[in-house]
Amino acid sequence: MELKTIQDIEQAIGALPRQQLAELYAWMDRHRALALRGEGSADGIANLYLDSLTWLANNRADYAGKWVALMGSELLAVDSNAQTVYACVRGLDPPALVVQVEPEDRPFGGW
Repeated sequence: MELKTIQDIEQAIGALPRQQLAELYAWMDRHRALALRGEGSADGIANLYLDSLTWLANNRADYAGKWVALMGSELLAVDSNAQTVYACVRGLDPPALVVQVEPEDRPFGGW
Protein backbone atom coordinates (compact mmCIF):
# COMPACT_ATOMS: atom_id res chain seq x y z
CA MET A 1 0.00 0.00 0.00
CA GLU A 2 1.42 3.34 -1.04
CA LEU A 3 0.48 6.25 1.23
CA LYS A 4 0.22 9.47 -0.76
CA THR A 5 -2.06 11.67 1.27
CA ILE A 6 -2.80 12.41 4.90
CA GLN A 7 -6.13 10.65 4.41
CA ASP A 8 -4.28 7.50 3.24
CA ILE A 9 -2.13 7.62 6.37
CA GLU A 10 -5.15 8.19 8.63
CA GLN A 11 -6.93 5.24 7.05
CA ALA A 12 -3.88 2.98 7.47
CA ILE A 13 -3.51 4.01 11.12
CA GLY A 14 -7.20 3.40 11.72
CA ALA A 15 -6.79 -0.18 10.46
CA LEU A 16 -3.96 -1.05 12.87
CA PRO A 17 -4.58 -3.60 15.64
CA ARG A 18 -4.75 -2.13 19.15
CA GLN A 19 -1.21 -3.25 20.16
CA GLN A 20 0.40 -1.78 17.05
CA LEU A 21 -1.56 1.42 17.53
CA ALA A 22 -0.25 1.70 21.10
CA GLU A 23 3.31 1.17 19.82
CA LEU A 24 2.81 3.83 17.16
CA TYR A 25 1.52 6.34 19.73
CA ALA A 26 4.49 5.63 22.03
CA TRP A 27 6.89 6.15 19.12
CA MET A 28 5.15 9.41 18.19
CA ASP A 29 5.33 10.66 21.79
CA ARG A 30 9.08 9.98 21.98
CA HIS A 31 9.77 11.72 18.70
CA ARG A 32 7.50 14.65 19.55
CA ALA A 33 9.46 15.14 22.79
CA LEU A 34 12.71 15.11 20.82
CA ALA A 35 11.39 17.64 18.32
CA LEU A 36 10.33 20.00 21.11
CA ARG A 37 13.74 19.68 22.76
CA GLY A 38 15.92 19.97 19.66
CA GLU A 39 15.63 16.62 17.92
CA GLY A 40 18.87 14.71 17.70
CA SER A 41 20.89 17.59 19.07
CA ALA A 42 23.20 17.23 22.04
CA ASP A 43 20.91 19.59 23.97
CA GLY A 44 17.86 17.46 23.16
CA ILE A 45 19.56 14.28 24.37
CA ALA A 46 20.87 16.07 27.47
CA ASN A 47 17.36 17.28 28.29
CA LEU A 48 16.00 13.75 27.97
CA TYR A 49 18.72 12.55 30.33
CA LEU A 50 17.91 15.30 32.85
CA ASP A 51 14.21 14.41 32.66
CA SER A 52 15.16 10.77 33.36
CA LEU A 53 17.17 11.80 36.42
CA THR A 54 14.24 13.85 37.69
CA TRP A 55 11.92 10.87 37.17
CA LEU A 56 14.33 8.66 39.12
CA ALA A 57 14.48 11.13 42.00
CA ASN A 58 10.68 11.35 42.16
CA ASN A 59 9.98 7.61 41.81
CA ARG A 60 12.95 5.98 43.54
CA ALA A 61 10.95 4.53 46.44
CA ASP A 62 8.40 2.84 44.15
CA TYR A 63 11.00 1.10 41.98
CA ALA A 64 13.90 0.44 44.39
CA GLY A 65 15.83 -2.67 43.40
CA LYS A 66 14.16 -2.88 39.97
CA TRP A 67 15.61 -2.25 36.54
CA VAL A 68 13.87 0.54 34.60
CA ALA A 69 14.12 1.87 31.06
CA LEU A 70 13.36 5.56 30.65
CA MET A 71 12.99 7.93 27.74
CA GLY A 72 12.94 11.29 29.43
CA SER A 73 10.17 11.12 32.01
CA GLU A 74 8.43 8.20 30.29
CA LEU A 75 8.78 4.77 31.90
CA LEU A 76 9.17 2.29 29.04
CA ALA A 77 9.89 -0.94 30.93
CA VAL A 78 10.41 -2.24 34.47
CA ASP A 79 11.48 -5.66 35.75
CA SER A 80 13.73 -7.27 38.33
CA ASN A 81 15.78 -8.72 35.45
CA ALA A 82 18.03 -6.39 33.46
CA GLN A 83 17.94 -8.57 30.32
CA THR A 84 14.15 -8.36 30.20
CA VAL A 85 14.25 -4.57 30.36
CA TYR A 86 17.00 -4.32 27.74
CA ALA A 87 15.01 -6.60 25.44
CA CYS A 88 11.98 -4.30 25.69
CA VAL A 89 13.89 -1.23 24.53
CA ARG A 90 16.46 -2.70 22.15
CA GLY A 91 16.72 -0.72 18.95
CA LEU A 92 15.08 2.50 20.15
CA ASP A 93 16.42 5.71 18.70
CA PRO A 94 17.53 7.53 20.71
CA PRO A 95 18.47 4.73 23.09
CA ALA A 96 16.60 4.50 26.37
CA LEU A 97 18.35 5.01 29.69
CA VAL A 98 18.40 1.64 31.48
CA VAL A 99 19.40 1.64 35.16
CA GLN A 100 18.85 -0.31 38.34
CA VAL A 101 17.10 1.94 40.84
CA GLU A 102 19.04 2.15 44.08
CA PRO A 103 17.21 2.44 47.41
CA GLU A 104 16.97 5.98 48.75
CA ASP A 105 19.03 5.44 51.87
CA ARG A 106 21.89 3.08 51.41
CA PRO A 107 23.62 2.18 54.65
CA PHE A 108 27.06 3.65 55.14
CA GLY A 109 29.56 1.29 56.70
CA GLY A 110 32.05 3.98 57.65
CA TRP A 111 35.70 3.48 58.42
